[in-house]
Amino acid sequence: MGLSRASLDERGGFLFPYRRQYFICESEGIRALGLDPEDPDWERIGRDWVQPGDREAWARLRDGRLRVCTA
Repeated sequence: MGLSRASLDERGGFLFPYRRQYFICESEGIRALGLDPEDPDWERIGRDWVQPGDREAWARLRDGRLRVCTA
């Protein structure tokens, strides 16, 4: 996990889990998920879906993704 966070800090982007690994995507990946990469909640969670800095902001983003998936 430490390497993933270090990569996020160094390169920017958005950190997500995938099975037992992690990946970093750019804004286009967030748009592909149906979310807004400019949403202030991304900054609140530190752009880190794995260990978000703000659980309430993460829950709002998660709920937004769920709405996209169920629409």
